[in-house]
Order: sequence, then C-alpha cells, then structure tokens
Amino acid sequence: MAQIGVDDPARLAEMLSRLLAKERERARQSRADFAAQVDGIVRQETLREAGADDPSPPPTPRR
Repeated sequence: MAQIGVDDPARLAEMLSRLLAKERERARQSRADFAAQVDGIVRQETLREAGADDPSPPPTPRR
C-alpha cells in the first residue's frame, strides 16, 4: 500500500475509503444483530413473566 500511495495517492485514498466503508457496514450489521438478539431475549422474558406457555422464538436477524 505504501508504494500505491507514492505512485497514485488518489487510488490509495479510494482503497482506504472502501475499506473503511466496509468496516463501518460490518460494525453496523453487528450492532443490528446484537439489538435483535437482545429484543428477542426481552420479548421471551416478557412473555414468560406474563404467563405465556410457549413463547415463539425471536426473529432471526437478517444478514
């Protein structure tokens, strides 16, 4: 990458920008997956406390 930066700084900037965008998307997806898991757990606990016999499983997070 260092050589790319010397030869074509604009190309290096584009590459780094794409890498950062991919990492941000992965982080966003991880947060969404975690939130879905927490929501499912809270939903199950709420149903259990309300006396539901067989709470349905939480929704599967999209990937």
